[in-house]
Amino acid sequence: GLPVEDQEFVQFHPTGIYGAGCLITEGVRGEGGFLRNGEGERFMERYAPNAKDLASRDVVSRSMTIEIQEGRGCGPNKDHIHLHLDHLPPNIIAERLPGISETAHIFA
Repeated sequence: GLPVEDQEFVQFHPTGIYGAGCLITEGVRGEGGFLRNGEGERFMERYAPNAKDLASRDVVSRSMTIEIQEGRGCGPNKDHIHLHLDHLPPNIIAERLPGISETAHIFA
């Protein structure tokens, strides 16, 4: 095996395009994007009652993992969570999140 050190500095990026390996900026949540589990529930309030979808990366990652492990993931394998932007006007996405639409169209 490969020797490793300082593993506490490794971070997991919680949002991306399922199956494509592309990251989606956390700024999406900052602009109003939100997470839903496979039951359609906005679950972040359960884990971060004040910050909700604006919680830090580690809190969001753990929350998503718990939702998936407890059987509330999305898709046939219930192995991912959906990040919703469909309520945001396209001009807001274009102005504040340049490249997100293009990335989604190419890889999603």
